[in-house]
Amino acid sequence: MQTEIIAKATGTTTTTSANVIELSAPSVVRLNIDRAQVATMEREGNDLIIRLTDGQTIRIDHFYDQQQGKTSDLVLRDDRGSQWLANPSASGAGRFRAITDLDDLMGAAATGEGGGSSFVLPAILGVAGVGGLVAAVSGGGNGGNQPGGPTADTQPPATPTASFTANGSSIRGTGEAGATVRVTDGAGNVIGTGTVGADGTFTIPVNPPQTNGQPVTVVQSDAAGNVSPPATAAAPDITPPATPTATITGDGRTVSGTGEPGATVTVRNAAGQVLGTAVVGAQGGYTLTLTTPQANGGTLTVTQSDPAGNTSPATTIAAPDITAPTAPTATIAGDGTSVTGTGEPGATVTVRDPAGQPLGTATVDAQGNYTLPLTTPQANGGTLIVTQSDPAGNTSPATTIAAPDITAPTAPTATIAGDGTSVTGTGEPGATVTVRDSAGQPLGTSTVDAQGNYTLPLITPQANGGTLTVTQSDPAGNTSPATTVSAPDITAPAAPVVTVSADGTQLTGTGEPGATVQVVDAGGQPVGTATVGSDGSFSLPLPTGVANGQTLSAIQTDAAGNASPATAAVTPDLVAPATPLATVSADGTSISGTGEPGATLIVRAPDNSVLATVTVAADGSFSAPLATPQANGEALTVTQTDAAGNVSPVATVTAPDITPPAPPLATLSADGTAVYGNGEPGATVRIVDGNGTLLGSAVVAADSSYSLTLTPPQTSGQTLSAVQTDPAGNPSQPATVAAPDLTAPPAPLATITADGTSVTGTGEPFATVRVRAADGTVIATVTVGADGSFTTPLSPPQANGEALSLDQTDRGGNLSPATPLVAPDITAPTGLTATISGDGAIVTGSGEAGATVTIRDANGTVLGTATVAANGIYNATLTTPQINGETLQVTQADAAGNVSAPASVVAPDITPPLAPTGSVVDAGATLSGTGEPGATVTIRAADGTLLGSGQVAPDGSFAVTLNPAQANGQALQLVQTDAAGNASPIVAVTAPDITAPTGLTATISGDGSFVTGVGEVGATVTVRDPDGTIIGTALVGANGSYAVPLTPAQIDGETLQVTQADAAGNVSQPLAPVAPDLTAPLAPIGTISADGTLVTGTGEAGATVTVRDAAGQPLGTATVAADGSFSVPLASAQLNGQTLSVVQADAAGNVSPPLALTALDTTAPIGLTASVDATGTIVSGQAEAGATITVRAPDGTIIGTGTAGASGAYALTLTTGQLNGQVLQVTQADAAGNTSPPSPATAPDLTAPLAPIGTVSADGTLVNGTGEPG
Repeated sequence: MQTEIIAKATGTTTTTSANVIELSAPSVVRLNIDRAQVATMEREGNDLIIRLTDGQTIRIDHFYDQQQGKTSDLVLRDDRGSQWLANPSASGAGRFRAITDLDDLMGAAATGEGGGSSFVLPAILGVAGVGGLVAAVSGGGNGGNQPGGPTADTQPPATPTASFTANGSSIRGTGEAGATVRVTDGAGNVIGTGTVGADGTFTIPVNPPQTNGQPVTVVQSDAAGNVSPPATAAAPDITPPATPTATITGDGRTVSGTGEPGATVTVRNAAGQVLGTAVVGAQGGYTLTLTTPQANGGTLTVTQSDPAGNTSPATTIAAPDITAPTAPTATIAGDGTSVTGTGEPGATVTVRDPAGQPLGTATVDAQGNYTLPLTTPQANGGTLIVTQSDPAGNTSPATTIAAPDITAPTAPTATIAGDGTSVTGTGEPGATVTVRDSAGQPLGTSTVDAQGNYTLPLITPQANGGTLTVTQSDPAGNTSPATTVSAPDITAPAAPVVTVSADGTQLTGTGEPGATVQVVDAGGQPVGTATVGSDGSFSLPLPTGVANGQTLSAIQTDAAGNASPATAAVTPDLVAPATPLATVSADGTSISGTGEPGATLIVRAPDNSVLATVTVAADGSFSAPLATPQANGEALTVTQTDAAGNVSPVATVTAPDITPPAPPLATLSADGTAVYGNGEPGATVRIVDGNGTLLGSAVVAADSSYSLTLTPPQTSGQTLSAVQTDPAGNPSQPATVAAPDLTAPPAPLATITADGTSVTGTGEPFATVRVRAADGTVIATVTVGADGSFTTPLSPPQANGEALSLDQTDRGGNLSPATPLVAPDITAPTGLTATISGDGAIVTGSGEAGATVTIRDANGTVLGTATVAANGIYNATLTTPQINGETLQVTQADAAGNVSAPASVVAPDITPPLAPTGSVVDAGATLSGTGEPGATVTIRAADGTLLGSGQVAPDGSFAVTLNPAQANGQALQLVQTDAAGNASPIVAVTAPDITAPTGLTATISGDGSFVTGVGEVGATVTVRDPDGTIIGTALVGANGSYAVPLTPAQIDGETLQVTQADAAGNVSQPLAPVAPDLTAPLAPIGTISADGTLVTGTGEAGATVTVRDAAGQPLGTATVAADGSFSVPLASAQLNGQTLSVVQADAAGNVSPPLALTALDTTAPIGLTASVDATGTIVSGQAEAGATITVRAPDGTIIGTGTAGASGAYALTLTTGQLNGQVLQVTQADAAGNTSPPSPATAPDLTAPLAPIGTVSADGTLVNGTGEPG
């Protein structure tokens, strides 16, 4: 990027491509960049910092300095030449303002004699600058360069030495006397500048002071602007680290958190004693195992000290309290409403029922006493569990107490079986259920099982609807309220006795009092219901129509829903059958329909004669042939008579009408407008033409006559049809009638063939068509075919646009109008000539008057047209002059479109050929390309020397051998000359540059963020990571140096690949610098062997793996093999579920995060205690937290299991109470399945022994016998 600096005092302009510009006087600084490339503009002291969107930074030192009221200005000039004045302090649209020139910014700039230019010193921005360049600018006034001056100074000074003062406020060192020293921090910010003294030393204050071990970069630039390689210096570390974060685990054994990487974290107890230390890892995390677990709620302090010995403020954390109090004492009140006892002051006492549900809580007072009202009084003999929890949430072992039983059980549920033989339900487990009948007599007893269910067989089945009572009594003798249950009623009543009255209106009978009698007809449809009275009788009115001789069915249903057998009753038949339904067949030969099954059906003609008699079938249908077919719409009558002689109403049915009438008589009027005649009265007569189109209709009158008007009139000899249709829709055969012929045919339609030899067309069938010439002469005659078409040859042929006419005469002698017809014009014009003007713009010549002349190029593109004048001359101007020797085609077309044979004309050639294309190939030995076929190609060097020539081939290609070969990026000149001597424009061709750059060096900065070195000026340096991914690029500056920022920084010992590519794309051999290793490896992957003696896994090849126990003590180390595997023997076997920590440290000393491994647990738990409570139902004690407790009876049967809580306390209820002094065996099993030796627990002995067996001695002095041992 070129930058211009115009001194306001002198108007002198200096250019530079440096990224850091130092102004000695107010100037206009003009950057050749677009506004959109500017990301930010910031003031830093009196300097202006410009950051571009591509990551570059431009620094203008002393930009804000004032001299004689003048300050500097910044102008941007984009690639369109537009100029923009920048306002660095503004934002948004106000940052830039368009200007046309620099006059207003320069003011009255001096141009006087001997005026010196403003001095501009570009300087490199250190390793933080991207593509930074160095330039020195000098020159006086308006003078030119002076030949024979001293040789330029391009040798950069050596790397300076630099170190910080103890307090980090200054940096001092040695350098080249008079050089300018610049100090930049890790972000590239300049934090100090100064000049090396005459003795070669310097001391520079830095702002802000560096007091936390920060690295800085120091460079020196001599008077010629040459910049030294950078020196690095580390600031003193006198800043204590921040307070670490810390969290203690729930078991009080481990503290973890975050801190400053490399700092040492120390944990102390309240007395200040050290409980453990750890080093913060590279990722800022640490884990520290305490030498003495802190599990009693103490306060710990945590600090961190960095490697420089600075100690952070302390963080305090509270240790967990995980010690459980002892079991409380507890006594329940006689009414079961409260529990009192003693416990640990401040603890919360909780009472739970046997299901574990809380019944109440209370806090132990300062004297150790508590009274706890129960939310639900416990007066039903349950076993209650009492525990206390201290404020830290630790829960004591349980104390068990038995609640009094003074509560009667609730009423049991009860359901009697459908057959009345048993009662089932639910009740209080262990209670005795008793069922009694309505007289209070017991019907049976049963004991409620453990699930609360019972089944009680009844001594006497209850199946007659009686009411039973059910109660239950618990073992304490409390009796529940009674539950009532109704016995089923499952006995059906006998069939009722029924009678139907003689008139069929009543049904009476006897049945079971209170029962409901239902009567249904033979089809199962309800007829009625009645309730049997208390005297056992009932009466039911029958609806009208039931007295039809049908069989009714009566059933009675008692109140329980038991239905009796059915009783049948037959009604008298007093109802005539309904009107039958009947239909005569379509041909009038039979009749069918439906009627009453068994009835006799009679069909009569209109004269009352019987046509058919038939019996209705059982399904209600009938069908019978008629004695005389009825097919003329006759009205027939049908009746049916049932077996009782009842006759139905008469049904009337109409026979079909299927007889067509005779054809009508028809006569057409002489003028073709009407038809009249005779037909069947009432029939409709219709007249249609030959296409079936209706022309008119009329209804025949009672006197058999009709008359109708035709629309339209028929006057052309058409044949018409007359048909009459009777009212039943039967059509007659058609009668035909001929119309008179009074109409001339229309003019025929015709076309003449393209060659004028025949005429084809359409006309009236059988008419005679005549074709006439313009003078009326008939030149063809033909008869139209039956399909209306005709074709006739013409003699002679008509092919010159002649005017013809046609007409036709029908068979009635009627003559049609004439049809005009024009013959084709198919003769092309002749006599065309053509000449083109000297400038190729106009074509002139002669042709057929009125013809259109068209000029086309070789591709057929129309270039111009003109109409031949009446004198046979034309003049056509071409849309594009033809001046390159083109051959043109000229044609003329007459008004009929006949086109003449083309005439050719050649245009003049006065156009130089286009510039050829070309490139150098074959390592610079040949120049090949494309040009105008036949042209001569010439190649010359920049100085005009001929290097080669040749001719362009017919396909437009050429290849010319260059002598000598051009392979060093030379500028060549290429031109072609056509056969007419026209020369093309000269084309510049650049020879290839195929030489790779050399002299590349590369060094990686200590923090892995930059690669610096020297290379070929203008080359692009590219840095790739080991995978080949590009992680940074930069241009080599004018002084041959470069600095490439790496993204991301390379801090894991990576071997990078650095190359440089010149502008031609030639790439140098790669360099392979190695990055610093500052990155900790990942946590290793590992497992511990089953015998606890070996840890194996995978890690970073070459790293050292260390295994430590929970206290941080090393158990073993090993080196990761080249294949990434390791195996660490442990100093002592780890077989009790211990937590181990495994880390790996790479060759650079970076330590990975720890991998936590848990050893196998093959050690049985210890410390089990057990005791049985006074009721013999609960076993409680202490065990390993989380262990499973199992209690076995003396015979080994498991009678209880439970789990120890977090404090190790447990209390479990035995499935069977132990009340006879039994010695129980209690074991615990940890999560790994290891089982402890059994601990004995003796149950209370609350069971009296059996009565002893004994006899008295004969002398009465001694009793001998047997009893319970002991």
